[in-house]
Order: sequence, then C-alpha cells, then structure tokens
Amino acid sequence: MNFLHLKYLIEVEKYESISKAAQHLYINQPRLSKIIKEIEEEANIKIFERHNKGVVPTTKGREFLSQAKKIVQEVDYLKKEVRGIFYNNTCDFFFCVEIKKVELYSCGCRSPPFNLKIKNSN
Repeated sequence: MNFLHLKYLIEVEKYESISKAAQHLYINQPRLSKIIKEIEEEANIKIFERHNKGVVPTTKGREFLSQAKKIVQEVDYLKKEVRGIFYNNTCDFFFCVEIKKVELYSCGCRSPPFNLKIKNSN
C-alpha cells in the first residue's frame, strides 16, 4: 500500500462507488478494484461492503478510512509547509506508516507525528 492508494480509498468512500471513483481518478475500474482488494488483504480487513448500487465502508473500514484521512491531511499539510519554507530549494521528505490492528501509526511518534529530513543540494 502506498500514499496514493490511501487517496484512492478516500475517493471510493466519497463517491460510494468504485466505478465513479475510478472515473474521477482517471484509472480503470478493474485496476481500482484490484488495489482495494490488495489493501484489504494487506490490512487483513474488509474495508468496503459491495452492493449492486455501490459500496459502503464496514465498521473496521470506517476506522481505517478515518486514519487514512488523517494521514493524507498531515502529508498535504507537510507538503504545503515545505513549499512555503523552502521555496526555490530542493528538499526531500520521507513519510512512512505502519498498519497494526486497523490503526495507522506514524513512524517516529513525536509531535508532529512524522520525521522530516531535509537535504540542501548545494
């Protein structure tokens, strides 16, 4: 699972449909279905209940998606901060998460809950 896949899951929840989310994400529906299945297998939970009219998150899926949204918001915030602080400079940042019992924890649990490594290429 990667960061982009978390965004995909959030879009599926938003549209309550794998095919509508796939259209919005500009990927094909079979590919998105495969990604969801791979994440469910990796996390060992069923994230969505599938129905004829779309999908709805399971109880554990709602917990998972809640944590995924927090991670996406933190990374988006981090990107904005890095751009604002280091405009015109090159910087790399690394972010990792570990899935454990349907909860996502940031590596290096500090405040804020991520490690930031900045390299100046000069």
